[in-house]
Amino acid sequence: MADIKHLYLLKNSDKAYWDYLVLSNLSFIPDLSGADLSNKDISFRNLSRANLSNTNLRGANLSGSDLSDTNLSGADLMGANLLAANLTGAILTGADLTPLEIVNGQIVSFSKTDLSHAKLVGATAEGIDFDRAILFQTIMPNGVIKRNYY
Repeated sequence: MADIKHLYLLKNSDKAYWDYLVLSNLSFIPDLSGADLSNKDISFRNLSRANLSNTNLRGANLSGSDLSDTNLSGADLMGANLLAANLTGAILTGADLTPLEIVNGQIVSFSKTDLSHAKLVGATAEGIDFDRAILFQTIMPNGVIKRNYY
């Protein structure tokens, strides 16, 4: 269950204040687990080390966000924009990464996304664009990546 204070701060504070909280206080670890952040613009936020497990991020804009060492287990990332996001060391066990739709004529993608050391256990990545994504030591046992040509 998400910490209500953390959820309020994410939704109502500006990006600079949020990043200040995360970077200036190492004991501040955002707990947004189970929250509904679908279709929200949380781009260019520092969400490193956050607990986003079982969070509804369907259609959310996470482009440019720092999601390093973030727990995204069971998160619904269908149609989320993760362009140039940093997911180094993120845990995506059971996360659904399938694109929900084509947005503005573009396939929702992990293009230029750093997925180094990410754990994609059982993740579905059908139709995802991994163009120039960094997959260094990414773990994806039982995962599925299907190449689609558009």
